[in-house]
Amino acid sequence: MNKGLLVVAAVAAVFACASPALAHAERSASSPKEGSRVASPPTTLAITFTEPPTGEAVVEVLDGCGNDVVADLEIQNLEITASLSEGQPGDWTVRTNVISGIDGHNTRDRWGFEVRGKADCSAAATAAPAAAPDDDEEDDGGGSAFPLVAIGAATAVLIALALVLRGRSG
Repeated sequence: MNKGLLVVAAVAAVFACASPALAHAERSASSPKEGSRVASPPTTLAITFTEPPTGEAVVEVLDGCGNDVVADLEIQNLEITASLSEGQPGDWTVRTNVISGIDGHNTRDRWGFEVRGKADCSAAATAAPAAAPDDDEEDDGGGSAFPLVAIGAATAVLIALALVLRGRSG
């Protein structure tokens, strides 16, 4: 086997080992869409993912007054549909914590959309305030193992390559 072919095989092995780590249940679409403006409070929120989420998915939808308006969740194939109770206009925030049914990776996401109109938060003043969004919730870092996996696989391939080349030159 020539050295060029061996190097190509080593590089291919690195990518073959690393590619499964790239797949996670990421949001691919939503209705309402991120950043959109809608005329009235939605009664449902649909989120489509790149992989099927498990039944342990958590979806929180905060209305213009900061109240969680999720009444019920339905998970089917790649989609989560949240039935929403009546909410107030304003900036709505959606937070998800989803575990992939394929690779078990935990992915957190936060995004929002606007509901036109003026919110009346007077009734909400007596309700318990919703937790403040945490900027650290974008991703729990579960994907941070990817660089370690790729580095480990590359190291193993390079060591094997060095041993093979050493054996040929000796």
